[in-house]
Amino acid sequence: MILDRQRHPALLAAAVGACALLVIGCTKPGEASNPRATAAAGSPAPAPISPVAAPATPSAPADPKGAVAVVRGFYALSDEDAGSAAKAGDYFTPDLTRALQADAKTGEDGPKLDFDIRSNSQDPAITRLTLQSRPDAGGARVTARFDEAGRPEVVDYQVVMTPAGWRISDVSAPAENGALGWRLSDIMELHRPADSSSRPAPGKAAPGKLR
Repeated sequence: MILDRQRHPALLAAAVGACALLVIGCTKPGEASNPRATAAAGSPAPAPISPVAAPATPSAPADPKGAVAVVRGFYALSDEDAGSAAKAGDYFTPDLTRALQADAKTGEDGPKLDFDIRSNSQDPAITRLTLQSRPDAGGARVTARFDEAGRPEVVDYQVVMTPAGWRISDVSAPAENGALGWRLSDIMELHRPADSSSRPAPGKAAPGKLR
């Protein structure tokens, strides 16, 4: 039935209201009125999106220039100061400093360390010194290359960061050119795990003297 809007306004309004009631009655409680939401009714709800954790930012490595600087400073010392146990704390870690100072007080048997570790010899005559560093477990490894009385030598320094700054925790030289390899922590009997390549053969002493 078609209603004339002008002749039957009341009947038209009643019809519109009835249609509205029918629509409301057909809508389920809680059903979305949004056309898109209504179209999606009955579909499984999307899984909640888990927040993605930001990747951890690795801590910046300590400045390797500081590790090289402490080794360079050790080489800059005079032979007397480099061999002085009193100076050890300025360059070595506390445990190695204590060992060197105790060794310097050794009595009649003489010290365990009886050569110059910087030059790997009894009589230092270092020329053409170069220092190179690379990251290593717990710090940096600084390799010193130089000529000792015209003979090429290599000495490695393990350097770590301490509350007092960079300090040398170990020193070693490889066995090469007929020379015995050695490691300072072994000579001082600190019993640290280390590569066997720089350890002296059993029953043999390494080369000179820390005064």
